[in-house]
Amino acid sequence: MIYSIPLAEAITEYQASSLFSRLAKSTQRQRRTTLARLLAVAANISSTDLSVRHIDLCLQDLEHGDTHLGGRRKGKTQRSLNNDRAHLAGFLEWMRSSRSYISPSFNPVAELKYSKKTPSRKMLQIPAVRFGEMLDAAGARHPVERMACAIGAYLGCRPVEAAMLTVDSVDFARLEIDLLVEKTHQRLTMPMCLELRDELVAYFQWYKKVTGRTKLLPGWYLLPARLVMGSPGLRRGLRAAPGAIRMVPDWPIDPEQPFGRAGIGKAVKHAAEAVGYSGPELDWVGGHTMRRSAARALYEKLRDSGRDDALVMVQHLLGHKQITTTMAYIGIDTHRDKLRGLLAGQRMYDAPGVAGQGADVVELDTRRPGAESRRRAA
Repeated sequence: MIYSIPLAEAITEYQASSLFSRLAKSTQRQRRTTLARLLAVAANISSTDLSVRHIDLCLQDLEHGDTHLGGRRKGKTQRSLNNDRAHLAGFLEWMRSSRSYISPSFNPVAELKYSKKTPSRKMLQIPAVRFGEMLDAAGARHPVERMACAIGAYLGCRPVEAAMLTVDSVDFARLEIDLLVEKTHQRLTMPMCLELRDELVAYFQWYKKVTGRTKLLPGWYLLPARLVMGSPGLRRGLRAAPGAIRMVPDWPIDPEQPFGRAGIGKAVKHAAEAVGYSGPELDWVGGHTMRRSAARALYEKLRDSGRDDALVMVQHLLGHKQITTTMAYIGIDTHRDKLRGLLAGQRMYDAPGVAGQGADVVELDTRRPGAESRRRAA
């Protein structure tokens, strides 16, 4: 039996369901946005009246946005539209299987052609020899930005995980850092390399100095937010010109507020631009750039040292469940690399007339039966 319900009520019920709550927070936000556009396009019709046309109009609305009408909502790329299709498919599957709000045979997303896969984006890979330059460039703006880049380069955690680190997450005695994995909501203890230890020691000394304390409070954020313009604690003289903010290393901070994922991404991009990267190289630079570069550099170091488990070690560093995810993330293909090593500058097959080393060659008599006797008779 099919139950008819207003689309707005179905969306509200879906967002309150346990299925929706198990999704990652970022996926929930994206799915809410997609369903809000579906509701705006379909005008709260009943679930049984939902058609392919409504889904198609929703995707068109998401693709073009409303900037051409004077609005602020930009259009989406084909890659993002494929994500919106997946969000709509998940919602429709819930209505179809869990609540019987639509017909079991009704699957409008399947009737629409998926957009062609967009070419993979070439992500910037910063070599390990330039990590020092990146840190110096970030530190010239602010010590918090330097530490944000250092955590990405030497810890390899996600920007959202770095943003939530606190002072008590750092254990110098055991050389470990305790972090909360955002995707799985699990606690994970990561080893602290010597480079990161040295960065943290110098950073904590600066942290104590600017806060006027001999001991930092455990709940303070490891990457604190900088004070915004107009804050009571912001001294005069930090503006280079009216309306322009000049970032300086002694800009005051607020230890009780996080620097944030967006702040980390901007810090990495500013540092990359300062060391000479420009143009298309900066298009996709953000918080994951240092994490990705660190993972690639570690893989190459372990591989060149003869470690067969190099890729597995990097997989554990990144916290990926599938090793194929790690390969795609750092941009490598081990089988293709092995094939390149076997064939690059080498013969693919033996030269004509030359037997392979150790090959057993048996000569066969290819003459037809009776041919010799007929030749002699002639």
